[in-house]
Amino acid sequence: MTYHYALVQLFKYKGLAERLARWSNSLRDCGFEINHRPGSQIPEDYLSRNNTHVEKRYLVYDLIGIAKIKSSNIQRYIKGFFYPPDFNEDQRKKLRDSSRLD
Repeated sequence: MTYHYALVQLFKYKGLAERLARWSNSLRDCGFEINHRPGSQIPEDYLSRNNTHVEKRYLVYDLIGIAKIKSSNIQRYIKGFFYPPDFNEDQRKKLRDSSRLD
């Protein structure tokens, strides 16, 4: 049961783009049925409730923390080409790209 009407159309529409058609076939193989119900008829769950007063309070601290971590990684990389040990290759590429001075 979903209020996401586009997901229901994924199984009905025949002229899908290639990537969507692959997803449609993969989901169809799982053997379940998706039914549409308007969002006003589906009861709220915990994640859907409006608890923005809690989120706003911590959002600023999270953003500052992320910026601080990111800038310290960039500084360490510029000083000695040091990567954090838990970085994978994609993260290393992003670090290299974000530390360019051009």
